[in-house]
Amino acid sequence: MMKKILNFFINDVEREQWKSNLFIFRVEVRSDQRSFARFGGRRAENGVGKNFLLKIICDLKRIAIPRSLLSICTSKSSSIKHLVNLLRISFILFIILTPVTHAEFTGTINIDPPNPSTYQAVTATLQSFSFNVDNSLITWYLDNKLIVSEIGKKQISLTTKGIGQTTTIKVQAKMADGNVFEASMTLAPQSVDLSWEATEGYVPPFYEGKAMPGESSQIKVVAVPSFSSSGKPIAPENLSYEWFVDDGKLEDQSGRGKNVAFLNLDYLSNDNVIRVDVTSDDGSTAENTVTISPYKLDPIFYFNDPILGPDFSKAIEDRFETTKEFSLALVPYGLSSSNNIKDYSSFSWSLDGLPIDTPADNVLSLRPTDNSYGSKSLSVNIENTKRMLQKGVASLQIVFDTRN
Repeated sequence: MMKKILNFFINDVEREQWKSNLFIFRVEVRSDQRSFARFGGRRAENGVGKNFLLKIICDLKRIAIPRSLLSICTSKSSSIKHLVNLLRISFILFIILTPVTHAEFTGTINIDPPNPSTYQAVTATLQSFSFNVDNSLITWYLDNKLIVSEIGKKQISLTTKGIGQTTTIKVQAKMADGNVFEASMTLAPQSVDLSWEATEGYVPPFYEGKAMPGESSQIKVVAVPSFSSSGKPIAPENLSYEWFVDDGKLEDQSGRGKNVAFLNLDYLSNDNVIRVDVTSDDGSTAENTVTISPYKLDPIFYFNDPILGPDFSKAIEDRFETTKEFSLALVPYGLSSSNNIKDYSSFSWSLDGLPIDTPADNVLSLRPTDNSYGSKSLSVNIENTKRMLQKGVASLQIVFDTRN
């Protein structure tokens, strides 16, 4: 049984004849032998014979019930019976049998990518499971400007604006039966850049390039956000950061103001995908990823001047010729040594397969025998004493001729 309690308001034309003494009456409406609703009401003791208006206040649909289907039950009070009889004769009673069933249409505007940065191409798609989008007249607006209106036009492309500039997307779907669905959203693009460095990577003094990470090297990643709110920039320390490596969250590195993360490359992975999600207090978000791959240890030979040191202007590759004494320096690019080669590496030099000793680990000086010629094979095995996976080999063919 469905019940809905409503209020009956009785307004008499001659209000001065109404008294304060009120009686409670009950009206029960029946249809097809089912009781659908009961209504509590009040009426005045006097003024029953006067013209009055019965108002049923409700937000549901009103349905007229034929008098032949109505069975009205009241209390034993004769005055209330007189009122009910008057209602039967004077009015057509509109009663609710069922609530109004307004179809509620739902839909969403999906953005790809979900968190676009500034000046980025974006796709907006209308999606709904409550009405047929393909058969609806879809109208798109950007910043209240009509862009396109077409049946089944459920997707548009746009480009986000700069930091602090918003774009309002509005879509209207008019269905074949005349119903209309509307949705809107605002894009406030934020961005974050990532920079990284191999904190332990070895590079020679005055080297202008970037140190490359070796196997299991420690990496420092810095997030540089560009966020704004109400046209004002947000300081990096007032943002929250979540750091991930290969989708695994770095809990101890994440948190408010933590825009720097330190991590070691996974020695079991060829590529390490590092991601940061940045969130402001008002819910704006931005994300970025960087993929870092470990480099194999790459030792390279250079000519070494006893006074000036290595000549980094030209590397010595597979072979070189000489007629005099020479000195070579070996630079182990990719070695995790914090620029301290001696404490982090070992060098094993050999000439034609025979081991030779060197005063300095990465420097070798050789002098060909007078009045001689020929060739020698020089090789060096190098490994990191702290990171066992970092190993490398360098070899060189030396052709000499000291004959007069």
